[in-house]
Amino acid sequence: MTDEERRERKPQTKLILLITTIVIIIIVAGTVFYVVGKAKFTPAKKITAFEDAVTNKDTKELKDLLHPYKDSFEITEDNTATLIGYLNDHPDALKQIKNRLNEQVESLQSSKDSGSSDDLFGTINLSQAGKRWLLFDDFHFEVVPAMIQVNTKNPDVDLLINDDKVATTSKAYEESSFGPFMPGAYKVKAAFDNTYASVADEEEIELFNNEQQTVSHSFELPLEEIEIKSRYDEFNLYVNDKKTDIKVDGGKQSIGTFPFDGSVELDIRKEYPWGEVKSDKETVDENYINFNSINVLSEEDEVALMEQINDTVNQYNEALTKNDTSLIKDGVTDNMKKNFKKEIKEIKKKRPNYKSNLVRATYRMDEKHPDYNENLDGYTITFKALYTTHVPSGKGFFGWQSRDEDKKEYTSASNVIVLYDEDEKEWKIDEMEDDYFIITSNEEKVFEYAKDKKKEEKK
Repeated sequence: MTDEERRERKPQTKLILLITTIVIIIIVAGTVFYVVGKAKFTPAKKITAFEDAVTNKDTKELKDLLHPYKDSFEITEDNTATLIGYLNDHPDALKQIKNRLNEQVESLQSSKDSGSSDDLFGTINLSQAGKRWLLFDDFHFEVVPAMIQVNTKNPDVDLLINDDKVATTSKAYEESSFGPFMPGAYKVKAAFDNTYASVADEEEIELFNNEQQTVSHSFELPLEEIEIKSRYDEFNLYVNDKKTDIKVDGGKQSIGTFPFDGSVELDIRKEYPWGEVKSDKETVDENYINFNSINVLSEEDEVALMEQINDTVNQYNEALTKNDTSLIKDGVTDNMKKNFKKEIKEIKKKRPNYKSNLVRATYRMDEKHPDYNENLDGYTITFKALYTTHVPSGKGFFGWQSRDEDKKEYTSASNVIVLYDEDEKEWKIDEMEDDYFIITSNEEKVFEYAKDKKKEEKK
């Protein structure tokens, strides 16, 4: 080979070596690329990434791994956080998901199908999703959501899911469906509030590996339409000691829907010149409430007024004994003072030496009604009382209905009508009507006296 031939062949050899080197590099790079890519995009690595995101509570990472089934709902960081919370709170559920995904990997590898399954709702499937880097199968997690259905017996009930109001029922036995929702646990609540009273019930619903697309729950809140009946006009209704804007008049009326579980107490009240008058409290445990009595006075004020009346009766007996009407100083209206003077004058005319003193006063503890007297321009109430007086002569005057001759005691029945004087802000006897009645021991309030002085209050 001549020198010239050697010089021509040397560049050719270098070119062949360069091409060979490049080809080898491409083959090696391609092999590495394939090996790395094949290892990177395996289903197992996807499942590991899923588990790591759940365990680390990495909402953003898990959200990027999830895809909605057939674009059925939007995957957000909020509902992804719900899924993460559920799987961390329920390790068995996470284990079920992992087993389900691994089974789908085996199915995918053996049959070359998509890997996903639509046999359950509220679950996650592994499915094949095209190619990565043009060569490698890609996979993603397909979330199959579920629905929540709420059945309610009552209208006007707010429905809440995870404390977010989603609807208000408009009729009884209404069915309402909500969703779709990410797999997880959801607090479903039914709440009723009519401003004056409220009642609620809640239940936790799990949307996870359900055989049905919709999970249902029924609420039956203890609610009823309540009707009341009153004998009184222009009273206000109170609910659990809170004043309402519901006006109560005589007769029957509906007051709306209220809880029926014993948590609500009703009473009626009205302001009078001497203070607030109210009924006893009635517990709402049936749908009909009857207000047939009211407390015109508190028990303390009623006893005090009885004692005041007794003082006046004592003054009357003293005035009768001493024939001195000036001893009747207070607790009476001008009308009653005039009647007392007339009676004393009549008795003294027939029996100048007549003497008496009050030894017992017995009152019937029954309901008292405030009545407005237009002639008196004020409210009156009536006490039924039996007054027993001691008459030393043994000769009682007219009006008595029973007597004890041995004790020389005479008992008369009287309807004591007292008038409230708004100017002086006190009750005064306006009239004492003779009557005939008895008072039984289970309804009496007894005061005993001796020598015109209070001795003992028995009951």
